[in-house]
Amino acid sequence: MILNKIGESYNCDKADNNHQFDGESYFDIYEKYFLKFKDKKINLLELGVRDSSSLNTWASYFTDASIHGVDIDHKCKLYQTSQFQIHIFSQDDKKSLESLSDLIGDWDIIIDDASHINTLSIASFDILWNKVKSGGIYIIEDLGNSYNDLTEDAKSWDGMNYNSVSFKNNREDMNNLFFYLISLLDKRIGDVRSIHFHQQMAIIEKL
Repeated sequence: MILNKIGESYNCDKADNNHQFDGESYFDIYEKYFLKFKDKKINLLELGVRDSSSLNTWASYFTDASIHGVDIDHKCKLYQTSQFQIHIFSQDDKKSLESLSDLIGDWDIIIDDASHINTLSIASFDILWNKVKSGGIYIIEDLGNSYNDLTEDAKSWDGMNYNSVSFKNNREDMNNLFFYLISLLDKRIGDVRSIHFHQQMAIIEKL
């Protein structure tokens, strides 16, 4: 798969063994959904910048994408290039997320690879889902963390110390979000076209 090879060239962890199941990486999964966007003019937002390897991957894969990353760690701003912009604020900062969306326009692709704290991931979704275009997708990554107390893990994750919420996840919070979205599908109401669950991720498509 092309996307996985590009990700490997940037040493992006979405291609490593910790992000694979049955020989399929995150990038292998994403390419199935991203292919229709590859050569179109799109807006892409990733929550969580870290070392910018995934932003570089998107910039190399898509031919006409406006790419933006959001991170709470001010050091991430140093990774900004002419190919993507990086914005510094929390993933649950409603005013900043809405201002960015209003400035750039609605999003074709949103990827949440930020704190992996359930309450923050849900807050981001609640703020941004209305900013996803029809036919667009919203991805929540690394759901294996949604069961765990991340207090100790967070000590080694850059920027996590800037978050002021509890790092103790309750999976029921995430289940409530997913069951709510599924209920909309079951009742044939709302603007969710589908929810696809893959290893450690949920991919939500918008009508």
